[in-house]
Amino acid sequence: MLIGNFFTIISTEERPTEAATSGSKSFLVRIRINPDHEIFRGHFPGNPVVPGVCQVQMIRETLELITGYQGLLLDADNIKFLSMIVPDEKAVLELDLKTTGSDPARTGITATIRTPESTHLKFRGTLCLRPK
Repeated sequence: MLIGNFFTIISTEERPTEAATSGSKSFLVRIRINPDHEIFRGHFPGNPVVPGVCQVQMIRETLELITGYQGLLLDADNIKFLSMIVPDEKAVLELDLKTTGSDPARTGITATIRTPESTHLKFRGTLCLRPK
């Protein structure tokens, strides 16, 4: 698990969604990256960047915390890494997270990780959420 060590959640705000989309939820989550985390010693020494796999894991763990369910990534239809996240420069990130569907076993996820200056990741996939 990365939450609490690699990153911490600063705030979570549930936002209104379109009434026509059943089971949809939308959240804006502010995240702080720990720039001193040991992963940056190897990724990459002297030029640390947040690994892509860690960005996807941050989405999953944040959703688990918000919903209270355990998540399993079923598929990732689209993942676009648009710019690197350098923890010293961009330690606070915004995670725009949207869920769709009323069946927890197939929850659609759309997520964007960004700072005011840049969009770093766009993600679309499906998670299976099960009670912990």
